[in-house]
Amino acid sequence: MNNFVPGRGFAGCVIVLAVAGLLLAHPAPAARTPIECRVEAGFSGIVGTRGGLYPVKIRLRNNVVGTVGTIRISGSDSSGNREVSQVLQFPFPAPSEKQFVFLTRLESYGDPVVTVDFDEGISSIIYPLNLSRMEKPIVLCVDIPREWKTGEAQKKYVFVDIGPGSVPDDPRVLDGVHALMLSGRAFADLDQGRARAVGQWLAAGGTLIFHEPLAEAPFVSNIGSLGLRPGANV
Repeated sequence: MNNFVPGRGFAGCVIVLAVAGLLLAHPAPAARTPIECRVEAGFSGIVGTRGGLYPVKIRLRNNVVGTVGTIRISGSDSSGNREVSQVLQFPFPAPSEKQFVFLTRLESYGDPVVTVDFDEGISSIIYPLNLSRMEKPIVLCVDIPREWKTGEAQKKYVFVDIGPGSVPDDPRVLDGVHALMLSGRAFADLDQGRARAVGQWLAAGGTLIFHEPLAEAPFVSNIGSLGLRPGANV
């Protein structure tokens, strides 16, 4: 497993997804090109201010040369001092792609930045995290009509739409979420890993909201298989 060194800053953990290099079928281009980087933080850039862990997803593509990379996530504390919260070093062959998911407490640090350094003389990547910090509780929605997310409900909650494939398969990714709202179809389409993660999150105190009445939903039989009790946490 890759070396993971937690720092002194905000607490968190890191999940390494598909860390083994996914070798591409196409040969590397003759010319050296920058390493491509894409970063997503929170849920569509949204994080809460009430605590909890939030995901920072980092996707890297290497078309240059085999190297070693080092990821650092840093932020400013209340005094304006920069602190590195997490460090992860990883081998990065070429050509290949890698994806990492860090779980980090982002709400109490200003100007969070992802920095990726490389050996072999490759330029560093500096990626500021432009976050929207919300005081209202966050509700993740999958396949929910617009009218359910407006009016009085919109005054109390922040609704974030995600696709069925974006429902986390690790319960810790839902740590900063107040509730998960699913349609019957979205619930029925959850694969085993995502359904298990939702069940574990609910057992730890999460809240699942169904769009359809439970008595009419075609997925009622699935609720018991997750260890859930309607009226308790559903």
